[in-house]
Amino acid sequence: MKSGIRKGSVVVVTWVLATTMAYAQAPNLSIQTPLSGLMGSTFQAFVSLSNNGTATAANVTVTSITLDAAALTSPALPLSVEPLSPGNHNVLDLRFDGTNLIVGNA
Repeated sequence: MKSGIRKGSVVVVTWVLATTMAYAQAPNLSIQTPLSGLMGSTFQAFVSLSNNGTATAANVTVTSITLDAAALTSPALPLSVEPLSPGNHNVLDLRFDGTNLIVGNA
């Protein structure tokens, strides 16, 4: 069984922030370096989606998630994210088919 931390992996998360009003204050979303590892044939990444802005980020929908050539197995997309107030974050639990991934390869 392969297990361990994959160094240099890149998880790309794309989101849509739908708003119906213009605000003087605005949310500013970012992701942090994920905590990740390969357990058996599943590559799991915990990605923190943070609101660094000055307004609550509501109606956020994650529309795509990619990791090299590994297929996303969970969660299903599109993914609605709970509203994020300024300074708060939500951790996304992402799972990929890690069959063709090798621990330590970037």
